[in-house]
Amino acid sequence: MLVAKPIKKNHSRKQFPVILIFGFLLMAFGQVCMSGTDQKDVYDLRLWYTRPAHEWLEALPVGNGRLGGMVFGGTEREVIQLNEISLWSGGPQTDADNPAGAAHVAEIRRLLLTGRHAEAEALAKQYLRCKGRGTGSGDGTYSAFGDYQPLGELTLFLGGTSWQYRDYRRELDLRTAICRTAYQHRSPYASGQVRYEREVFVSAPGKVMVVRMKGDRPRCIDAVVRLRREREATVEVAATNRLVMRGQLWSGKGMRFECQVLVLPTGGKLVREHDAVWVQEADELLLLVVANTDYRGGDPAVLCEQQLTAAATKSYAELRTAHIADYQRLFNRVELDLGRTKSPALPIDQRLDALRSGTVDPALLALYFQYGRYLLISSSRPGGLPANLQGIWNENYHSPWNCDYHMNVNLQMNYWLAENTNLRECHEPLMDYIDSMREPGRRTARLCFGARGWCMSWAGNIWGFTSMGEVLQWGLFPEAGAWLCRHLWEHYEFSGDRKFLAKAYPVIKEASEFCLDCLAEDPKHGWLVFGPTVIPEHGYKTADGRHIHVAMGTAMAQQIVWDLFGFTSSAASILGTNTEFAAQLRTARARLAPPQINSDGQIHQWTEPVKSDGSLHMRHSYAHYPGEQITLDGTPELAAAMRKTIEYHAAHGSAAYWGAGSWFGGWSMNHWARFRDGNRALTTLMDLLKRNTAPNLFDLNGKLFQIDGNLGATAGIAEMLVQSHEKVSGAGGNLSGTANESTTYLLRLLPAVPATWSGHVRGLRTRGGFEVDIEWREGVMTHARIKSLCGNPCCLIASVPFRVSCNGQAMTESVQGRCQFATVKDGIYDCVTFSK
Repeated sequence: MLVAKPIKKNHSRKQFPVILIFGFLLMAFGQVCMSGTDQKDVYDLRLWYTRPAHEWLEALPVGNGRLGGMVFGGTEREVIQLNEISLWSGGPQTDADNPAGAAHVAEIRRLLLTGRHAEAEALAKQYLRCKGRGTGSGDGTYSAFGDYQPLGELTLFLGGTSWQYRDYRRELDLRTAICRTAYQHRSPYASGQVRYEREVFVSAPGKVMVVRMKGDRPRCIDAVVRLRREREATVEVAATNRLVMRGQLWSGKGMRFECQVLVLPTGGKLVREHDAVWVQEADELLLLVVANTDYRGGDPAVLCEQQLTAAATKSYAELRTAHIADYQRLFNRVELDLGRTKSPALPIDQRLDALRSGTVDPALLALYFQYGRYLLISSSRPGGLPANLQGIWNENYHSPWNCDYHMNVNLQMNYWLAENTNLRECHEPLMDYIDSMREPGRRTARLCFGARGWCMSWAGNIWGFTSMGEVLQWGLFPEAGAWLCRHLWEHYEFSGDRKFLAKAYPVIKEASEFCLDCLAEDPKHGWLVFGPTVIPEHGYKTADGRHIHVAMGTAMAQQIVWDLFGFTSSAASILGTNTEFAAQLRTARARLAPPQINSDGQIHQWTEPVKSDGSLHMRHSYAHYPGEQITLDGTPELAAAMRKTIEYHAAHGSAAYWGAGSWFGGWSMNHWARFRDGNRALTTLMDLLKRNTAPNLFDLNGKLFQIDGNLGATAGIAEMLVQSHEKVSGAGGNLSGTANESTTYLLRLLPAVPATWSGHVRGLRTRGGFEVDIEWREGVMTHARIKSLCGNPCCLIASVPFRVSCNGQAMTESVQGRCQFATVKDGIYDCVTFSK
């Protein structure tokens, strides 16, 4: 772990009064700056601190979707830990599928359906696990599966001593995606104190990390610039002002990579050392950092040369302006205000401490929401790979859980915010990744299950690993691909893009073919059940007390298949294709084993009346969120059972074991929003911030960073503000769980906003192609504006009466807070509340 040197506090007695007086003046100046509108403009969307980062979870993340950095903001030594999203150990693997699986899968199904669970489990362990080490049980560094690796470190040795600085501020501005460090320090070349400022950003259009350092006096910059990596790399000074680090992973058998740094001082001189460049007496210093791998077939050295040459033709101002424009094109689409207090005048670590002590800080919640959007923009851009368990930021050479793609909720949760927070372009890497898994997934479906179509299991990498896992209890999860297909459908539902749907349809059709081939009839009820499969990390006890994992018709599998068959048949109808296949899906869907309620009043996890042997997870809640099978109004009895399920797991499951962070906190927030319980959603968010958040606002799973909590909670806040998962069909306005071209989308405005919140949101997106702005006071809507991007009919629901107008012309009035009307494409509809 990177550890910056601690700040020494051995000021002399003579220095102390001067420093104290200066400190009081600085605080007074800060209070003046915080008055009036400056509070919003300067502080609300900045993570800022009064000292350098001492450890990785205090450093600040920057990224462009491919190249990432963690900025420590040191004064004696600046460290920027580097990542490149495709830098993985391991390599392609075509022999992980067990070819004997297909010959035994029918027998495993028969044994399960006739109650011979232990025999089925034994056969599944023998034939339905991957060959070899698989993921290495989360340690795949030196196996074919591999893991996500750090690129290295860029270090600036700045001279002086760490305690000589003052007036320090380190910040990440979410409005510009620029990390800034500023302080006063004594320079070896300039007399007196120098005010230094560094800026770091990673430009997506420029494909480069930019570091600029300047001072307020001439000849004040003295820095030794180094690149380093602990293993499998060499560093050389290729020219007086260029550092080159190159290497190859997996003991020389794996991925080749290269990182180059161009050192561009203004004034001063350069001294070349064997592995560093020493900048002396410069007025300013500009560093351009590029990195590439051979993952996509190119030569990393050539790519670096091309990118560095292109970036060097532009000035710092030009690079900065292009970066901000590109970033704000995405980030500025959504604005959220939850109210103001004096808390933004404090640094983030102190605001977290105050929150834990009971201080109300709605602006911190709004900042946390925007931070989630920032993290997705910075770790997932078109043409790249999807964000992994840590986005793109990882410091470990043996990364936790391989820093891979976990598809039993984590990868999916990373992208729950992509559509509703207006970042649909950032969704594209996941959809490209899903499509890339189709070819290896066909092999897995054929060899392991004797089935058509494609599938993949719970863990994936960048090498096309779709095989079942090495451990049965979490590795036999072949419906993971079906779950991923929901993201393709949601991308269509939010945009109405038929061209995209036509491109995505073969992917979801093949996933449906696989699931059809994995259905069998339950002899007791005549239901169709999917399997063999497991609920990852769950198990059950048989009547004779044995612990079993493999099953037919787990609740999670049935819910996913029900969902998949529904939107696949809807897609076929919209595109006017595969009529017979769509009818086959609808017939099979109607026969699927339905959700069941157990004796405890909760959703039962298994089709059979067996008892769960205890687990930490709530996988069987899929039907409520992100699925749409269970809703408050459509299936009230099942919704009540689902609520009991979520409450039980909050008290006894993952929240009790790990705390409310990571995937559990993010998933729970969205569930409470769907239950329209804003207070419980807010409590979950507060628990996540209080118990499972690092000083840099990274979400923690235990003591480890896991980005799904950040991104899932951001989606949860959006779900509290507007919901669109329900549809209206028929003249009577009945709720429906399916969609077609004539579907009316039901938009619930402020369905789960706590009464303590007042503010506004602008730019959220909904299914059906609507963009929504809402203003409210104490949880009650005062005004909303709906822009129809596709011209679909719309049904609005709010907690208060409202009138609808279009371009100033009155249209209609709500009845009991509900109003249904047709829209025109690009039409803007104002909803103003009134008292009867």
